[in-house]
Amino acid sequence: MHSLLFDGNCKLCCALSKIISNLKRSDQLCLQTLQDYFENDQKIPLQELNEEIHLVSNEQVFKGHLALIELTRFLKGLHFFYPVLKIYPVTKMIQFLYFLMKSYRSQSKACKVK
Repeated sequence: MHSLLFDGNCKLCCALSKIISNLKRSDQLCLQTLQDYFENDQKIPLQELNEEIHLVSNEQVFKGHLALIELTRFLKGLHFFYPVLKIYPVTKMIQFLYFLMKSYRSQSKACKVK
């Protein structure tokens, strides 16, 4: 089972998780608030969970833009793009877009994490 962790206290994160939950996805992917995850498993520090999106996949943990790239493997219709997203220039572009999203989140009044 693979878990995409998002901040249940952040409106931006909740909106993103709602979009993902409405997409056709693999049964192997579940969406879970980082608060619920941390309550049951404290391998990842709460501060780290608050800072970035995480995809926990078996014993591997992907965070930030790498979590978004891995996420495409579990979204039906998008999984074909996974090999392309792993190409260095494309990965760098996704990293930059994630940086912008993360910056917006830290400045947003919708999110309590600062």
